[in-house]
Amino acid sequence: MTFPLEGFPKTPWPIRTQLSVLKRVRGQSPLRKMLRSRTIPKGIPTSPGTIYSPNSEESEKVARLKRAIAKLQASDGPYHASPLFGDMSREDPFQLQVIHAAHHLSFLIPMDSEGTYVTLRKGNRRGEST
Repeated sequence: MTFPLEGFPKTPWPIRTQLSVLKRVRGQSPLRKMLRSRTIPKGIPTSPGTIYSPNSEESEKVARLKRAIAKLQASDGPYHASPLFGDMSREDPFQLQVIHAAHHLSFLIPMDSEGTYVTLRKGNRRGEST
């Protein structure tokens, strides 16, 4: 969430080349599609520079996310150009980050305090274990 404000990580040259070609060929049409549909397609590769250590504490990860959200919400820009989409309007980076967060959160599977997966059956609105 901080990349539009602090800058995007430098990616390896093969990925940078692919992003540059995609940006020139497709322009902002993928961005417009994501903003319209409010979804990001599954299976898009992640740049290695954007992955945090799995060994860090979950409470620190949550705290870092909260700080990033607050920083983005408080910002009026300017924003760094996206390596894939180029320059964006003032609202686009914020909306894209909301959609991107929802994309990642959609992969989470809730567990109860005992480590049992919680599923929702049709008509079960309380999230009781099945």
